[in-house]
Amino acid sequence: MQWPQFSQSDSPLDRLAKLSQFYGADPEFVIAGGGNTSVKIGDRLYVKGSGHALATIGPDGFVEMDRQALERILNTDPGSNRDLREERFKAAVLAARTQPEKNQRPSVEVVLHHLMPRPLVVHTHSTLVNMFTCCEGGKAIIEKLLGDEVVWVADVDPGLILARTLRDALKDYAKRTGRDCPRAVIMQNHGLVICGESPEEVRKHTDWLMGALREHLSKQRSCEPFGPVARMEPAKARRLINIIAPALRGLLATDENLKVVTFDDSGEVMGLVGGAEGKSTALAGPLCPDQIVYCKALPLWVDAVEGDEKQVVEQLRAAVREY
Repeated sequence: MQWPQFSQSDSPLDRLAKLSQFYGADPEFVIAGGGNTSVKIGDRLYVKGSGHALATIGPDGFVEMDRQALERILNTDPGSNRDLREERFKAAVLAARTQPEKNQRPSVEVVLHHLMPRPLVVHTHSTLVNMFTCCEGGKAIIEKLLGDEVVWVADVDPGLILARTLRDALKDYAKRTGRDCPRAVIMQNHGLVICGESPEEVRKHTDWLMGALREHLSKQRSCEPFGPVARMEPAKARRLINIIAPALRGLLATDENLKVVTFDDSGEVMGLVGGAEGKSTALAGPLCPDQIVYCKALPLWVDAVEGDEKQVVEQLRAAVREY
């Protein structure tokens, strides 16, 4: 990705939009509409509005928020009912808008942005970072690799509880290290938050982190992560595709419009679906947060189908019904 040209005449929102587009257009950091960014200007915070993609967002895509109102949210008593607590949290976030007449919806993670100690904040669901945040032992690996340069935030309920957890983690970090701001905040099962005084500082911290993680992975033994891979004979696979694709178009249709079905047998895909442990892995739950958002938590897994066309379709029909 080409680093944008920043000029002295850029407003803070211009700089934020350019920075957002840089990371938003890079699939290593953002898939589809994920991620959010912000900038603090005095007692105001401008955060990405819901419905805007980082890759194309402009200065008018950010929602102006009252930081004092956001701070008050952290100190309110939301009650013990989980669902009611989150509804009140969302309502309080909407009430913190300075221009509600615009009907913009701020990112639900806006309080996290408010808490970060620097003006510019970039939050992404980097796939590389989530290889560590979503794996067993991820915290231990990150702590060994990066030490006191980063803050690890445990997996907790989103909304108010997550915001308070980050607040406490940042306070503990400052007390422990004498520094008010880590180079990165890494959230378990979630993603990455980096802040800075300037776009260049954000990029410096980001490049440092990604480089450290890549270096660690480059030293690991390459292997088949889901076990030995088995493949069908190409002719048999092609015959099944020609049966399965049109059958799924109809079986998964919700109205008179048939679904679009695509087929992928790339090495990455075959490593999972052809791996001895692929099924148990896929059905154990989502591998990263973006899977939940864009693909739902659990896939429909169909074991290898056999028989003539009618038998194959019936196996698919039963699998869809059971799912």
